[in-house]
Amino acid sequence: MKYMIVFFTLAFTFSLFSADKAKVVSLNISGMTCQSCVSTVEKALKSVQGVKVVKVDLKNNKATVTLASAKTTTAVLIKAVSDAGFTANEGAAAPKTKMKKQSKAEEENCEVGCTGEEGSACPK
Repeated sequence: MKYMIVFFTLAFTFSLFSADKAKVVSLNISGMTCQSCVSTVEKALKSVQGVKVVKVDLKNNKATVTLASAKTTTAVLIKAVSDAGFTANEGAAAPKTKMKKQSKAEEENCEVGCTGEEGSACPK
């Protein structure tokens, strides 16, 4: 009887933890033009409570976010990206940013001064 109680207690505890499963969200990101932009978006998404892993792809303008909890909403992630100066959505693909080949000097300037907005520090 003692073993059955322990077994059911463990089984119940395990079921509580497995109910809150990790979730993967894919976001389309607009406005990224360089690696500094990628770092800014990653940092913004990682700052959201419940985010486990973030991968941002500049070439495809995508962010893949693994959530530790299903309680974290996509709206919170989109707001974090927006607060960092970029646009995010879940669904239709974001328009690709037309990128030009950067010189080494432009890359260094962009990484140091890029704010996520197309300005003097980011290529247009």
